Amino acid sequence: MNFKAKLGILSFFIGILSILNLQQGLFFKTTDNTAHDAIFLPNATKTEKPTLKATVSTPVVLASTPIQPRAQITTSNNSVLKKAIEPKPQVAAKTTPLNFIKINSRTIQLLPANCNTMPTPNYSSANFCHYGGSSNLFIYGHNTNAIFGTLKNLPVGASFTVTLNGETTTYRISKTFIKSTIELSQNNGLRSSIFKGFYGGSADIMIQTCHGPNDSERLYLKAVRI
Repeated sequence: MNFKAKLGILSFFIGILSILNLQQGLFFKTTDNTAHDAIFLPNATKTEKPTLKATVSTPVVLASTPIQPRAQITTSNNSVLKKAIEPKPQVAAKTTPLNFIKINSRTIQLLPANCNTMPTPNYSSANFCHYGGSSNLFIYGHNTNAIFGTLKNLPVGASFTVTLNGETTTYRISKTFIKSTIELSQNNGLRSSIFKGFYGGSADIMIQTCHGPNDSERLYLKAVRI
């Protein structure tokens, strides 16, 4: 085979190879596969997938108020707590007696008594009665400082009040006098006139208390209603 024949055969095969190579490039270009296009297209760029960055959240630390420890109840403050819990004792309110006399800045309770027997009064009050059924009010009591101990200092003309069954009456002292216990015990008429308020002129009220050494006398205050 001569040279020209060989060259012709070689050119023929080269032409076939060129045609096959062109067809193969066109085939891959018509596809939508980006990876293949990048291989066969000279200016093709590789598309990068977006990278997802992991977001790390910072934990929120909430500020909390520290809890104070509960106070321990000790022996020292237990008594204080006990006093705070214990109810306070009820104090009875002072009530004004139904019957009383207000004289020389003192308020003295009056208790009803039998004038025929003349019971001895106690040391916290005085007795009162109507001797022999008279309208004259007869009051007697001890000469202690809390009762009638200051009557000797009251002058004629001084006033005081007596409240009986809620009704108050004002009196003015009209006369004061002293009698011995011996004289009173020996003279029933004298004693009766004094108790009824007749002695030395009529009176609406008569007050008696002990007087003198060893209480050997009786002090009397006569008073009239104002």
